[in-house]
Amino acid sequence: MDLSVVIPTYNRRLLLERAVPALAGQDAEGIRYEVVYVVNGSTDGSVEFLEEAAARWPGRIRWFRIDATGTPAAPRNRGIREARGEAILILDDDVIPRSRPGAAPRRVPPRPPRAAPGRDRG
Repeated sequence: MDLSVVIPTYNRRLLLERAVPALAGQDAEGIRYEVVYVVNGSTDGSVEFLEEAAARWPGRIRWFRIDATGTPAAPRNRGIREARGEAILILDDDVIPRSRPGAAPRRVPPRPPRAAPGRDRG
């Protein structure tokens, strides 16, 4: 697995109905990725929706549930522990990616290291 997208969520069923298909259907041109949702004590049907999504997109959508914590830190950490990718991207649950058929993801070349600012003490 190349990339794990980790997304904590709390009571966002209606948003998940738009975001999950958009994330699951990305054309990543050979990049193997998964989307890992961590449900932070939701009571709005998010769990049931993610169960269905995981069955529809096996291996692409995974989900886990934790007790409500009131903060996204614990679900992020759980998602990181469960991630299978070599790289991890953390998104908020209200991010809905745009998809353009045939569009390749932009690959940004790494930046060369920058010299730290300082003074010549000579």
